[in-house]
Amino acid sequence: ATLTFNGGNIILKSGDHGIELDDGAVVINDGLIIIEAGDDGFDLGNSNITINGGIISIEADDNGIDVSESYSVTINDGHLSIYADEYNGIETGDLVITGGDITINTEYEEGIFAYGVIVIDGGNLMVYAEDYPAIAFGDYISINNVDDYEIMEFNDYYVLGFDGTTLNDFEFSPVDGEQKTNIDYLTIEYANKDKLHIPAEQINMLCRYRGSGQIK
Repeated sequence: ATLTFNGGNIILKSGDHGIELDDGAVVINDGLIIIEAGDDGFDLGNSNITINGGIISIEADDNGIDVSESYSVTINDGHLSIYADEYNGIETGDLVITGGDITINTEYEEGIFAYGVIVIDGGNLMVYAEDYPAIAFGDYISINNVDDYEIMEFNDYYVLGFDGTTLNDFEFSPVDGEQKTNIDYLTIEYANKDKLHIPAEQINMLCRYRGSGQIK
């Protein structure tokens, strides 16, 4: 089965997974998706997820996006914000980023954990991990147009930096976790009391969203 999002506003609150799918695919082309989950935001198992656009905000007690180690997360465009309380922001087999604006904030685990490879060939990626490496991967990482980054070994995986890293506009630099774990957020509250948290340094991402329906 393939779950495709082409527009509209979707707000999901769950004490379990926000969206659960196995043996399929998720494709997000447009729309506003807000997920608050007591478990994983996207629990996709043996499925791939591709993000081509839209605005996605995930606040999860466990993983923000979780796919099995033989599958992948691909981000080509759009705005993705993840806050993961107890586990990884993104846990995946492979991760490919060619565009978009991605912000990941984790409390206790890696911001990004990939069992396989990570390929970053565009976009803006900001990862804040308080207690674990910001990015961990099993096989190799390819970051085009970036010359200065440090790779270390940690718990049998390779990692980029500790205590939070910033990869933005193709400039990678480890930063002091004390400076990045307490960051300022702009909170947008919708009419039904749902909230979207955006780092203050990313307020340029805000824009008016108008769906395909008629204005009432």
